Amino acid sequence: MKKLKIPTQDDFVRAKKTMAYRDRNWDEISREARAALGKIFDLHELSIFPNDCEFEAILFFKTNGDMQRAASCDAAMKARSVLSDVIRPFRPECAEIEITIELDSHENVTANFNGSYFARLR
Repeated sequence: MKKLKIPTQDDFVRAKKTMAYRDRNWDEISREARAALGKIFDLHELSIFPNDCEFEAILFFKTNGDMQRAASCDAAMKARSVLSDVIRPFRPECAEIEITIELDSHENVTANFNGSYFARLR
């Protein structure tokens, strides 16, 4: 039988520091990203998740039709460019910043997740 490794208090402290470093400036990045993307898109909501030099962003449009129109106008590429400019000052040590963009809609969240963005983002 394999012996289980139980995390020590030091393991938890290290994990907490690692998470804090990975998520640093999350509020500022989110605020600036909303402002910058709001100039070119009519977004209902934006969720952005940092992981050091990698980011995932989900742009929520009001309706499925709005989302489809944005997708046909290459919204993901435009958003990636804008977010790169926003994020770069917060991550100067990153040689490359990877940004994954996903498009969705409030209409989808309402229809398939009972309006819960928490459930949608899980």
